[in-house]
Formats: sequence, structure tokens, C-alpha cells
Amino acid sequence: MEDALRKLSQIDWEHLSDRELLTMHQQLLQWQGRLQQLVEEVADVRAHSWWSQLPAEDARTIRLLLKGGRLTPQLLKHQPALSHLMLLVEIDNPDVVRLWAKMTPEARAERIEDLRAAILHTEVRRTTSEREDEQESRLLAYEVLGLTPSASWSDVKKRYRDLAAKHHPDQGGDTLIFMGLQKAYRLLENRYL
Repeated sequence: MEDALRKLSQIDWEHLSDRELLTMHQQLLQWQGRLQQLVEEVADVRAHSWWSQLPAEDARTIRLLLKGGRLTPQLLKHQPALSHLMLLVEIDNPDVVRLWAKMTPEARAERIEDLRAAILHTEVRRTTSEREDEQESRLLAYEVLGLTPSASWSDVKKRYRDLAAKHHPDQGGDTLIFMGLQKAYRLLENRYL
């Protein structure tokens, strides 16, 4: 990678023809897109790794509070007593997830209560596009099924079948859990099909 970047930086761009510049520019844009994709994939894996170190109930609570509260650093600036939460609201950032995971259970419980308080005191909520809401909901759906966004459709189907069989009310399972599984499955079904 370093060699390729070094070679590219040594090219005398001004002496290339228009056609050569166009070709090179298109190639660089393709690489940029692929590199960004890789960066996002690595960030997802890092975040998932740290989320897996949190107790499942804490992870779910944190995600739901942040999703429901629409908390942003801008909103928290108006709540000086809760400004220490600013570091923790960028929940998709692997470094933020790592901070959550490294907290003691007691500290995490305090931060979760702080989040609840921030949501109660914050009437203004940021607006999100439908696309952002769908993305957040999909992340929660993967979490409900115990999967990551890199899961294939066959992984989703298999995991859903296993969990649905385990939690089906006819088999003595919890109705609310079963309904949550169904909702998560339907949500992800729209992504793959």
C-alpha cells in the first residue's frame, strides 16, 4: 500500500495527457470508494467486537436510549450537568463503543441513568431522514437476532428459525420476545429481498 502511494505521489500529473488524467482520476475514485467501504467494514467489526463485551441488556438499553433520544453533542451543550455524555453519543464509532465496554458495570449504569435524564430534559430532538431511521432500526434488528450487518440472508433465516423455535409461545416461550424476533426478521427481510 505504501509503495503504491509513493509511486502515485511521484507522478508528474501536469505532463499527462487529458485522456491519461481522466483514466487515472476514474481509477483513483474507484479506489477511494472501495477504501471507504473497507474502512466502514473494519469499523463495524471493531464496534461489534466491543459491543460483544458488554452485557447484552446494557448494549440494547444504550442503543435504544440513543436512538429514541436523538441525543447529539449540540443538544447536550445546553445541559451542562450532562455534558460528560458528549463523548458517548456517537454510538457507531468503534472508539466510543470501546469506551462503553471498558467502563465498570457501576459506571455504565450511572451513564445509562444520565442518558435517561438527558432524554427527559431534552425536548428538542434532531430530525433524521427515513433512511437514517431505517439504518438504526436494522442495526437493532441484527442485535435482536445476535448477528452483525455482515450476515448473509441465509444466516438471518437460520438464526431466526432457531430463535423462533426456542421462544415460540406454543413451546413455553415469551410472547414479547417472539414478537420482537418476528419484527426484526421482517425488517431485515426488506433489506435482502
